[in-house]
Amino acid sequence: MLDWIMPVLTIVGVSFIAILGILALFNAFYKKVDQGEALIVNNMSKIPSVHFTGSMVLPVIHRAEKMRISVIPLQIDRRGKNGLICKDNYRADISLGLYLRVNETPDDVLRVAKSVGVARASDKAAVDELFNAKFSEALKTVGKKFNFVELFEQRQQFRQAIVDLIGADLNGYVLEDVAIDFLEQTPVSELDPHNIMDSDGIRRIKEITEANRVATNVLERDAEVAIGERNTAAFEQQEALRKTQAETQARTDREIAELTSRELARENAAHEEQRRASELARTEAQKAIDIAEEEREREKQLAGKAREKAIAVEEVAIQSATELEHINRERRVEEQRIEKDKVLEVKQKEIADIQAERIQVEARVAEEEENILSMRNREDAKRNKETVVISAEAKADQLRIEQVEGAKAEQQSAELRKAAMVELAEGEKAKAASHGLAQAQIREANAVASRSEAEAEAFARSEAARAERLEGETRARNEEDMLLAQAKGQEELGNAKAAAALKMAEAEAEGITRKAEAYERMDESSREFEVMNRNLDIHRDETMSRIDANVRISEAQAKAMGDALANAKMEFIGGDGDVFNKVAQGIGFGRAADHFMKNASSMTPFVSSIMEKIMNGGGSSARVESGTSSTDKTE
Repeated sequence: MLDWIMPVLTIVGVSFIAILGILALFNAFYKKVDQGEALIVNNMSKIPSVHFTGSMVLPVIHRAEKMRISVIPLQIDRRGKNGLICKDNYRADISLGLYLRVNETPDDVLRVAKSVGVARASDKAAVDELFNAKFSEALKTVGKKFNFVELFEQRQQFRQAIVDLIGADLNGYVLEDVAIDFLEQTPVSELDPHNIMDSDGIRRIKEITEANRVATNVLERDAEVAIGERNTAAFEQQEALRKTQAETQARTDREIAELTSRELARENAAHEEQRRASELARTEAQKAIDIAEEEREREKQLAGKAREKAIAVEEVAIQSATELEHINRERRVEEQRIEKDKVLEVKQKEIADIQAERIQVEARVAEEEENILSMRNREDAKRNKETVVISAEAKADQLRIEQVEGAKAEQQSAELRKAAMVELAEGEKAKAASHGLAQAQIREANAVASRSEAEAEAFARSEAARAERLEGETRARNEEDMLLAQAKGQEELGNAKAAAALKMAEAEAEGITRKAEAYERMDESSREFEVMNRNLDIHRDETMSRIDANVRISEAQAKAMGDALANAKMEFIGGDGDVFNKVAQGIGFGRAADHFMKNASSMTPFVSSIMEKIMNGGGSSARVESGTSSTDKTE
């Protein structure tokens, strides 16, 4: 029995030990993975295996890496000058939370591991650096499709648009969700007025805020008017109630008095006999009571009339204040409208001036282009002329040289013939017996030589004249071509100037038409203001003209005075604008004094007699005559 038990126990023990070994190996080499992580095992195959729960990792054969696949929050914050530009060019400060995770599929996990790396895929900073630019660009693109107010009203659509634009394919990542943490309008102080979109946003913000401020002011004023009207109505109701109470009290008092009087009358009738003695006293008392009642009634009536008068005065004052406030409000509204029309008119005028300046610039550019074209045409014509002239001169010189050389050759031939004939004549003369025959032959040879020389000179002169005529014709044709080119250039320049002048005239006419249309659109107050501005401009021009005229007159006066007093030594101390008149007056007095001193010799007797009469108090005429005669003798 023990023989078969031992093998069984051996097999069971070995199996148990093997199972324990397998369990120990499994415990040692089986790697579990936490939730939110993935295990990438590089095995012997070409494609690594991805596990989300756990896997066996054998040493040497396998290499395991854990990668985080849970949600990674990223933050995009754009504020101030880097704020988000909306569709209506508003700039918004926005803080966006993006929740990113690795898609839980083996392919996406492997894509992330290959493109980013296992270590960087689990690093938030690395992921933020990888996708920040892409998310910022997507935020800019989506933000430009929404107005600023729509970002508040359509938050879900805005978030969904970002998700749709970025998409699900992010190299293995998936955009889980988008959250708007902060959204507010960028302050105007942080906007750049030189930026096109920021300047447009500033303009829109100013328009909306100013319009809201005006609307708020209108509501506040309307509320004040409504409160005033309500207070007035309440005051009127209170006064009417007090008046009714006073009338009721007076009526009650009268009824009481009447009842009292009737009761007293009945008592007096019943006790007439017993009270006959006291009737007079009672009557007087009744009269006193009636008088007092009448006085009290009269006082009540006077008080009521005074109160009604005060109420009427208060109502008139309140109505006047209300009308004054209404008039002031209408005046402010009208002033604002006039100011707006003035600004619009100034802008239209500036636009018209800019268009006129642009047309002038275009005209000047066209004129410069025409001048350049004319200059080029003149240069081309001049160059062609010089080419033709040089060619003609070369041909004429060549022809003249050929003709002169031919004439010289003919002249040399004639001289040679003349010399040969002279030698022949001399030889014949030596042989001849008669001296007269030899002289005749010599004269004949000389005549032939002279005739040949004259013919050669005439031919040379005719060829030279022909060459000069050809040169003159060539020069005339060149001058004619140059004049035609100049005339064509002048014609084109005139056409360009005429076109520029026509454009300038059309621009001025258009500007005047626009001014007239703007003037027709003005109301009466704006027209009066425009007329006043024109009168001020005219007055300013007249004043400047008078000032220029006075300056020219002063310059002419200064030049005349300088010419007159060029050799005079004078010093001016102080003075005002009338210096020239005073100096001219002094010069006139000086010249009169000089003229008087020149004629003083003939005036001496008369002056002396006058002075003696003055000194002697009208003395005798004999003394004067003696003085005169002595003076004559002295002379």
